Formats: sequence, C-alpha cells, structure tokens
Amino acid sequence: MLKCIAEICAERSFECQVSLEEKMACGTGACLGCAVPTKSGNKLACKDGPVFNATSLSW
Repeated sequence: MLKCIAEICAERSFECQVSLEEKMACGTGACLGCAVPTKSGNKLACKDGPVFNATSLSW
C-alpha cells in the first residue's frame, strides 16, 4: 500500500515520506533485525528511521 501511495506521489511530483513498521528487537541497531533496503544500501529502521523518503527506498 505504501509503495502505491509513493508511486502516486511521484507521478504528481509530491514529496512522500513513509513510516515503516519493522521488528526492532534491540532498538539500537546492533542486531540488524530492522534493515530496510534503500538505493544507497541497507538502513536501520531503529536508527535511521522509521520515517524514510519514499524515493530512497528499494521497493
């Protein structure tokens, strides 16, 4: 659903930020359990997010 919203926003040249729900076992980034694939490599939802610019994500 978020991907679809991001695509609609991109078509209309709107900035879109999405809040991702990932399991965050440790909350500090040590376990790497909340890795989110982005165009610049994996980011951690607990440290780098959970809100990301939709254009930066690798859907």
